[in-house]
This record gives sequence, C-alpha cells and structure tokens, in this order.
Amino acid sequence: MKQLLFASILHFLLVSGAKAQIDSGVHFEQALSWAQVKEKASRENKFIFVDCFATWCGPCKAMDMDIYRKEKLGNYLNEHFVSVKMQMDTSAQDNEQVRKSYADAHLIMQDNKVNEFPTFLFFSPDGNILHRDVGYKDENGFTAIAQDAMDPEKQYYTLLQRYDNGNLDTSYMKNLARSVSAMGDKELAGKIANDYINQLSGENLYTPDNIWFMIEFTATPKERGFAIFRDHADRIHQSVTQLDARNLNAVLYSLIYKTEIKPYMNTKNGGPDWAKMETNVKSYDSLGMETYQIYKPGIIFNSTIKPALDKDPTWTKILLLIKNQHAGNGQEFLVGSSVVYYLNAGLVAGTSKDCTNFMAAATYYFKNYYSYLTADPLNTWAWTVFQRSMDKSELEKALVWSDSCRKLSFEKNAGYLDTYANLLYKLSRVGEAIVWEEKSVALAPDNLEIQNDLSKMKKGEKTW
Repeated sequence: MKQLLFASILHFLLVSGAKAQIDSGVHFEQALSWAQVKEKASRENKFIFVDCFATWCGPCKAMDMDIYRKEKLGNYLNEHFVSVKMQMDTSAQDNEQVRKSYADAHLIMQDNKVNEFPTFLFFSPDGNILHRDVGYKDENGFTAIAQDAMDPEKQYYTLLQRYDNGNLDTSYMKNLARSVSAMGDKELAGKIANDYINQLSGENLYTPDNIWFMIEFTATPKERGFAIFRDHADRIHQSVTQLDARNLNAVLYSLIYKTEIKPYMNTKNGGPDWAKMETNVKSYDSLGMETYQIYKPGIIFNSTIKPALDKDPTWTKILLLIKNQHAGNGQEFLVGSSVVYYLNAGLVAGTSKDCTNFMAAATYYFKNYYSYLTADPLNTWAWTVFQRSMDKSELEKALVWSDSCRKLSFEKNAGYLDTYANLLYKLSRVGEAIVWEEKSVALAPDNLEIQNDLSKMKKGEKTW
C-alpha cells in the first residue's frame, strides 16, 4: 500500500513538474493558421512575434533550449505578444501540423525576405510588419528587441518608412544604417549611411564615432568619406590617434582597388586587363599608382605564376617566369608567394617529402630578400625541412635558417630553440643539440613535447 501511495505521489510530482516546465517561458501558438494568429492578436490587442527557424539550424535550437524557456522573458512576451513559430524548411519528419503551415511559412518567408536563421519578425496587432532581427540572442538581448518592436522610435520598418518619406531625423540614421547592414542589405545600408555622412558639417565630421562610421560604410572613392580620409588625415588623427596617415592610406588603397582594379582582374579572355587598370588609377594621381603597385604583384601571381606552378612546379622554370614579369620590387612578393605555395603543396601537411623546389625557392629568397624575413617564417621553413628531409645538405641549409631565426628572436623563444636543437640532432651533432634543447626546456618548463625531445636525445632515440 505504501509503495502504491509513493508511486502515485511520484507520478503527480513528475506530471506537475513537466506541466510547469511547459507552462513557463514563451507560449507559442501551436495549431493556429496565420490568419487565425492575426485575428487573435487583433482581438486581444497584442503584437505578433514570429520565430522563423529551420530544422537544421543550431542557433534556432539553442534559442528553444536556452532562451524561450526563461520565465521572465516568457511573462513579458506572453503579456504583449501572440507568439508563433514558423518552420521555413521542409523535412520528411514533419508532422501534419507543420505541413499545414507550409503555405503560411512560404508566404511570410517570401514577403519578408527571410534568408537566414533564426529571423525574428514582429507585427502590429493588425498584422503589419514593424520590426525584425536575426541571430541567437541572450535573454536580455531578446527582451530589448521585443521592447524595440513596440516602440515607434526604434521599430525597424517604421524607421525605414520614415527614411523613405524623407522624414527621418539624422540622429536615427546612423543606427538605422547599422541595423540594415546587420540584416544583410548592404546596398540600402550604404545609401542611408552616406545620406547621414553627407549631412555632417564642421566638427561633427571628426567625432570618433562618425570617423569609424565613415570607415565602416565608405564603399567607393566617389563617396564623401574617401575625400575626407585623403585630405584630412591629420585632423582625423587628432580625434582617433590610432588612425594615422599610414592606416588611412590603407583604407584609400582598398577602396581604389575594389572599384578600379578588382573588376578588371579577370576579363573575357581570362587574364587581367592591365591597360584598363592603369587608366583607371591614373585619375587618383600618385595615390592611384601606389595602389596599382601594391596590388599588381598579387594579380600577377594569381593570374600567371600560380597556374604555372600548378602545371609544372620546377623552380628553375618558375624563377625564369617571375623574372620575365618585370615586376620591379614586386618580384620579392612573387618569390615569397612561390615559397608559400611549395610549403602548402604537401610539405606542411606532411603528404610530401620532396623538398627540392621548396629548398631552391627558399634559398633564393633567403639570399636576395633577407631583410624582409622575420623569425616566424624562418622557423617554419627550418622545422618543415627537419620533419620532411633526410638530405644532409638540405638539413644544413635549414640549420642556417634556424640559426638566423634564433638570433632574430634573441634566443627568447623556446619553440625556435627546439627547432635549432632538433636540426643539430638530426645532423648527428648530439652534444650541441642537448645543450640547446636544455635551453629550450628552461624557457618552457611546462612544455611536455620539448621535454620528451630532450629525453629522446639523451637516450639516442629519433625525434622525427
């Protein structure tokens, strides 16, 4: 009898707990059509919230598990909104209720340009779209979005309509541009942003937030931000100290490149239209020519050198091709990019042990462009050869690179010293190797891999 009573109590508690869990959080209408949802909202004078989701969407599932179950959020939405979930994709597992909503979901998706998930749509009680947002939000973030959906001064579509009618105050335009950009409409966001920028005058141009806003939204050299960056670098630097002339020139170069160079990199004939690019950049005087010289080597590599490497990677042939480009200072970039190509062509991944072309290209670069080198690439070169090659001459060249790396880092990097020690060890210079590996361990006493290498060296075991 006691067991029966206990089982009954346990059943009651489980059922009650499950019901409490279901009742807490956001209440989503389960069996109403879109027309019925609007009718209910109108009757109860509530706004409408539509959660647009897809069955495969991880953030959508996280919203269900982590956010919509929150009691405080649920209380707020349940008081002010009629909430409904709309599945935007279809699957074989869909039940009858989901299948009945296909037409409504498709209409909402099409009418409101829903193309990422989750998308949150908010409607007035009479069914007119007011507000939207996208992406996973925490409880406070989603609550703020729902509050904005009821505020005419913050409703996304209300502000857009006021903008279209020419009645939007500039104080709202900056936030609206950022909101539109977050929704994925970059073209409209740029238009709104530039309308805002074009109304700025005097010192308002140079507030830090407006400067960063111009950097964010200036998309072509024809826009006002470009001229401001070009002609008022000193004034901008006074307001935002990290933006000096060098940084602003990088912004200008990028804008010229995207407009005057990039569209002509691949013509109908398959190659760059060099004449068109040169003509385009001349209108920017020295700034344009600087841009052209910066980007030209990369275009040459991608259009000429890389296809040749893919076809026949023999370094002697590639070097001759590079020299025939007459790239001037850009030749350093072409050689360096070839070195990276050889590294990525199986050496770093460990799928190839043939270092011949890499060794030749890296040796050429080391001899002719040493001043461009820093410790990290030298260490990568040396370590790659250590792992892949058994050729003594290659290992000795790698040791020279590692020695330079060691000196450039002032012998303060344990990983660099470990590379140096391992190369010495592979070259049978065991005593020296152990000395340098002990120095490496001293710099990184918690690194078990380096300690393991030192132990192997002392035992005469391979470290590769």
